Amino acid sequence: MSRFLVPLAKFGVILVVAAVISFAVAMGVAMLGHGVLVRAYGEDLQLIDDTPPMFLAAACAYLAGIVAGFLVLLIGWRRFVRGTR
Repeated sequence: MSRFLVPLAKFGVILVVAAVISFAVAMGVAMLGHGVLVRAYGEDLQLIDDTPPMFLAAACAYLAGIVAGFLVLLIGWRRFVRGTR
């Protein structure tokens, strides 16, 4: 029984860590994108709502979060669940 529970518990911990890191990376990239947009277009970003620069900034934040979460899952699975280095 514990042969299956231990890897399952490790995987649960890795999922939580991946979610937290994914969120942190996405927020960091979103803050960076916001800073770039404010420098380029000024404080009033409503002027560029629904335009390619705003879409690109949001898409980059989502993509960075997804990639970071996937990498944490992949590395965590290989190191902690399967035990390979």
